[in-house]
Amino acid sequence: MNADYRWYVVRSKPGQTKRAVQELQNQGFEVFCPSITVEHIRAGKRVTCVEPLFPGYVFIELSELTSNWRPIRSTRGVAQILSFGDKPAVVPDDV
Repeated sequence: MNADYRWYVVRSKPGQTKRAVQELQNQGFEVFCPSITVEHIRAGKRVTCVEPLFPGYVFIELSELTSNWRPIRSTRGVAQILSFGDKPAVVPDDV
């Protein structure tokens, strides 16, 4: 990871987390979407599924100086970059 790159949070549209990840990766962005294996009972049978650990959220590595942020907002499956006020929310390095 380059020194000026940080992790940010992108909120996906409902039910489109996987699509957002794929579309962002297709554009060359480094994306992280942690997942968890869970068991559900469906039709009386135990089914194992892989689901996002944080449904509706994707982490993306960007540089404030060199990354082109504009295509992110119009990416299929993406609702917005999580922000506080007018500044994108940075995920602390220790997280």
